[in-house]
Parts: sequence; structure tokens; C-alpha cells
Amino acid sequence: MRNLNHKDRHTPIVSETEQIARYNHLVEMLPRDVSFKAHAQAFAELSVDERTELLDRLRPLVAEAERDAALDEPDVLATLVRDAEHRDAMMRTGVAGVVASRFVHSAPVAAYFTVGVGSVTIDDQPPWVSELAHHELAPKDAGTTSHQPQPDFRVLGSPRRL
Repeated sequence: MRNLNHKDRHTPIVSETEQIARYNHLVEMLPRDVSFKAHAQAFAELSVDERTELLDRLRPLVAEAERDAALDEPDVLATLVRDAEHRDAMMRTGVAGVVASRFVHSAPVAAYFTVGVGSVTIDDQPPWVSELAHHELAPKDAGTTSHQPQPDFRVLGSPRRL
């Protein structure tokens, strides 16, 4: 089994099946531009052999010129997998789990849930999404309450009589 949690040694090991399920969840709900950037980053991190394996699987769906360009340019491959049929073919390759893991743990996905629109709706996401964005470290009230000790203005002792 490949190390699917390559970025964070403190993350519990997640099975390839679970990584792919997480990938599918995110692909369905992320804005198109975030998904594109996350795919481009994931493909850039693949070795030449892994990218070749992926492109071999896409061979029937992609023109030769696109395949050649995609081997050297992750953005071309990211553009190709915008199409559901290409994405489905990609997920049937031997590198599907690696791509899924790198997509899920990519900077664009983390940014979307940390400072992007996704940060507003993160409470509606599965718990693992909060872990990606490190929201488990954030205050539960989204920072609306001051967590600093407040001075106590109560007067100790009996009240003064005038």
C-alpha cells in the first residue's frame, strides 16, 4: 500500500478506498477553479512514471497531442479531468489513490476551507474536512467571543453607605 497521507505524518492512515471517496466528495462540491488548481498540484507531484500510467489509461479519450502536452504540463492534465468521463477513467488507474490523496491534501483545497468560501460552510462538511483545514484548532464560536480573561469589576466586601 502506498503512503496516501504523504504530507502529514500525524494524520491517521486512510485507506485508498476512503481517499477516493473523499476525493469524489470534494470534486462534486468544490468550485471548478479550486478543483482545477487542486488537480494541477496533484498532477505536478506525480512522477513521470505515474503520469505516464495515468495518460495510458486516458489514451482512448485523449488526442495524442494532448497526451504529449499533459505528460510535461500538469495544467493540461487538470483541464482534461474536468470532464467526468476522463475523471472516471483516471480513477480506474493504479495511481488513483495517490492522485486522490494529493488532491484532497492540496493547498487549494485547504485554502478554500480555511480562508475561502468553504470556511463559512465547513460545519456542514464531514469531520475530515475540518481536519484538512485545521479547524479543530480554531475556537468553536468562529472567533466571535474574546477568550481573554476579562477584568472583574465587582466590588468586594460590603457596599459603602453614604
